[in-house]
Amino acid sequence: MANVSHFTVAPDRFAPWIACLWQGPPPESVTLHCYVHLADALDGARRMLVVWDGDDERGAAAFERSFAEFGTFETENGRIATPGLAAALARDLEGFRSVLATRAQPPEEIERALDLRRRGHDAASHAAALAAGEAWALAESPGP
Repeated sequence: MANVSHFTVAPDRFAPWIACLWQGPPPESVTLHCYVHLADALDGARRMLVVWDGDDERGAAAFERSFAEFGTFETENGRIATPGLAAALARDLEGFRSVLATRAQPPEEIERALDLRRRGHDAASHAAALAAGEAWALAESPGP
């Protein structure tokens, strides 16, 4: 499980935030996956995205201490799925199978997931892939 935090800091709070961010011992229970500077807001506020995980209580407390005092800090839970998207962008069905296998999914679920992706992969056009995806969803949906 990963946490995705959105942080917005006003221009007059940026320097104090940076100074406090570097103060004290580092958080022990946090793993940083990604830190992205987003385009500044119209009012000049700096916006950032932080993807991290850690011990729920201690990790959350460390981030609250480091960010919340200086601006808007909102966190939601997510799951890092980079290998799956990387396989899709590389059009690597076997690579995607490997990703699913590492998640210990049952073989029938892996085959269902691959069937959908294979239909798109083998489609001759975007329109054909769209139709294939819609047909798959209709076939998989429970009856009335």
